[in-house]
Amino acid sequence: MDAEIVLSADRIVARYDGIEALHGVSLSVKRGQIVALLGANGAGKSTTLRTLSGLVAASSGSVRFLGEDITRVPAHRLPHRGLVHVPEGRRIFGDMTIKENLDLGSFTLADDVERRRRLDHVFELFPI
Repeated sequence: MDAEIVLSADRIVARYDGIEALHGVSLSVKRGQIVALLGANGAGKSTTLRTLSGLVAASSGSVRFLGEDITRVPAHRLPHRGLVHVPEGRRIFGDMTIKENLDLGSFTLADDVERRRRLDHVFELFPI
């Protein structure tokens, strides 16, 4: 049986100030698959990732995550669904462990039990 497709893009188009940065990009990622986007500077790698994670609005086309159309879902709502954009190597503390970084990022949760539950869920999804 084929692995489940967890993330897909179908002919997405994205624009910056009216200039088309992505022209009909399509891709699919299966559960457990590792994917790399390769290309020259300005080829659209970062824009593709930012569009998949909702940080850049797709002008047309669609993005699906775990079977759900998330094309128009605001970026701030996607982490609750399990999709997060993590920029390349930035916004983390390099001298801290992954667990310590995640723990620090969840400091706004006053309820320690809920914080622990959410972190446990993250580690189930992404074991270290």
